[in-house]
Amino acid sequence: MMKFLLAKQMTPFKFLAMLFWGLSLQVTDACHAQAASKNRYFSVRTEIRSWIPGETLESYKLHSTGSCGRGGSVGMTIPTGEKKVNVGISCLPTSREEFVVEVKLRTIPTGKNLVDTEPDTRKLNMLDLRSQRIEIARDSNGRVFELTLVPEVVVLPKPKTFKVSNLKLQEWDFNLSPVILNDQNYVGQMGVSGGNLAGVDIAGYTTCEFSLIPWKGSQPTGTLENGVLKLNGEEISLMISGVRNGASRQILKGGPFLVWTKWTKPKYSKKESQALIGQQIQELQKRIEAGDDTITPEDLRRVKEFVDSGKPVLMGSFSRDLKPSEIIDPAD
Repeated sequence: MMKFLLAKQMTPFKFLAMLFWGLSLQVTDACHAQAASKNRYFSVRTEIRSWIPGETLESYKLHSTGSCGRGGSVGMTIPTGEKKVNVGISCLPTSREEFVVEVKLRTIPTGKNLVDTEPDTRKLNMLDLRSQRIEIARDSNGRVFELTLVPEVVVLPKPKTFKVSNLKLQEWDFNLSPVILNDQNYVGQMGVSGGNLAGVDIAGYTTCEFSLIPWKGSQPTGTLENGVLKLNGEEISLMISGVRNGASRQILKGGPFLVWTKWTKPKYSKKESQALIGQQIQELQKRIEAGDDTITPEDLRRVKEFVDSGKPVLMGSFSRDLKPSEIIDPAD
């Protein structure tokens, strides 16, 4: 009875529909596999190393490295005492479903009355992606020379849609950028990188934060033009040059571009900064006396003169990324 019901339900039309559905799945899977294989290929990474057994740590040497893909080759010659070994590695141009690496070892004598030898040729199927190690020579000191083959599958990154945000143009980069206070006083250099908000702290004067992005509590009182920042507060101004932006760390051409700033009280008073710098000078003096040649007496003398002059001092610089909750939409 059950067989009769099944037979009754399986009409010729349904059978053909199921057949075509199954074939379409196979074709679809094959197309996906073919598309995936275009973005990847077999490659082999090569290394020639040597060491003396029992003295591995002290005697280890890395002589040569290389790599090749299907249809490519790499060659190297390694001196091993009275002879040289020529190593040739070829990835044979087989089908995409195979991965065969051919290794040719040829000994070339360097001494007199030594006879050249026929090359030792080996073909290795590396489709299982297992590394292979081949001893190619030993010298009179017992040093072992070994070829290592490491098969790999290289996956090419898929092209993606370009987005301006990938450039990260609002990120700051300061590489020893000089800071000028009130158009006349050099206070020090900035040396921070990354983050879309940066800032400086000048003892006895101000802490100034700035960004190309408007954020809560900030005001549009600065500009960036061809790598020069001009920041204006109440009865105070800063100029910072050599400013770079973006993932590529380049000067942002053009402008002027609006810069948003926030001015607050300094973290240190002049008196506190002088005390801290005095302690640092003492530490530098001790390092010089201990033989630290990275600091010269001339460097220390200049620091002392700068502090004794009573001029404003840049106590620190910093950078970070604004939190999403801090950012103000310009349209608001």
